Amino acid sequence: MTVRRPLFVFNSYDFYGFAAELERVGPEGVPILKAEFGLEAPRELTRFDRWKSHPRPEVTAIHFYAQDSQLRSIANDPLRFIWRLSQFHSVICPDFSLYREMYPHQRIAHTVLNRQVGAILQRHGLRVIPNIRWSSPDDFEFCFEGVSSGSVVAISTHGCSRSFEDTVMMRQGLNALIDRIEPRVILVHGSRVPKIFANLEDRVEFRFYPPEMTLAHPRSARPVPQEELPFAAHAPAQSARDTPTC
Repeated sequence: MTVRRPLFVFNSYDFYGFAAELERVGPEGVPILKAEFGLEAPRELTRFDRWKSHPRPEVTAIHFYAQDSQLRSIANDPLRFIWRLSQFHSVICPDFSLYREMYPHQRIAHTVLNRQVGAILQRHGLRVIPNIRWSSPDDFEFCFEGVSSGSVVAISTHGCSRSFEDTVMMRQGLNALIDRIEPRVILVHGSRVPKIFANLEDRVEFRFYPPEMTLAHPRSARPVPQEELPFAAHAPAQSARDTPTC
């Protein structure tokens, strides 16, 4: 039997450094993102490592749906990437994974890190779209914290409908998201899975964006070769055992 050992990104970063002055909410101290009320949904999404080659940055949002090991640099020093990200329509907060195998404090910490990076980018003039991630109903206590009511928000369904349990959890989380935040628009990176979205499109506007060929959260036990990424030039490769459960 293979034992899953999810990668925990948060514990290598200076939590009380340049993010110490961020406004926070709740017992977990989740940083607050201000709603971008005048922001329209982008026409396209592109992954963060493709910023140089994208021909239409003014209508494209940068996303971070990638393996956690590739996100270490943006988590550790968001200010380093302000200029390159500022060329784009908007930036979606990094998608640090929440796995059911993680301890609760680890899932909370990855949620805090998600909002923390976004809040820092927002304070430096970037238009930021909150990314919402959950793994179980227990996460509903904190995974929506720091996101203003009426915001444009983003989620990813990529790799999150491989089992009945995953599909049920995605739909349950979406219902909770709509009830709690009442988002203006939900951007969906991934497939339009009927079992997840049936009847929900009557409640809120969804915009769907197909994922890139590179899997954001692979389940395969085999190592996947990774191209060199500008945000993670020195990041260690993620273990093949770090397989996610949405």
